[in-house]
This record gives sequence, structure tokens and C-alpha cells, in this order.
Amino acid sequence: LSKNKPIIYSSYMENEYPTLEFVVDNGFGWYTPKVSKFIKLLKDIEKNPELLESASGSIKEEKIKSCSEDIARFIHKQLISNS
Repeated sequence: LSKNKPIIYSSYMENEYPTLEFVVDNGFGWYTPKVSKFIKLLKDIEKNPELLESASGSIKEEKIKSCSEDIARFIHKQLISNS
């Protein structure tokens, strides 16, 4: 996220699931639990580069970096907008 690049999760450890949900729910990346889904996503991105640009744009738009202060600001913003 600090490089403004989306994340592709191909698997996860149980303690990383909340991070995976955060990334996918906010359009910062994708979850491809099976090799076939991973390959399909790569082909989709190849055919439609806007998918990659859109995910990167979501990260830039929210100014998410690799630090707790930025993440806390983002979470606060989400909580306020959902109230």
C-alpha cells in the first residue's frame, strides 16, 4: 500500500484474514484463493489495465501508507461516514 500498488492475496494465514478483508472491501486488492482464480485475475488485468489503475487509484485517493497513523485516519473516516 505504501507504494500505491494493489495487493493480490493468493492465500492467507488465519491471523491475516482481517487485513485481507480490509484490502478487498476497500478496493485495494484482490483475493484469489485458487490458482485458477489467480490466473484469471492476471488475464483480466492484462485485457483491462484499468482494473489495476482503479485499485491503485483507490489507494492513492485514501493516502494509505504503511504506518499506523494513516491507517487510523482511514478507519476514523470510514466510521464517521458510516454513522
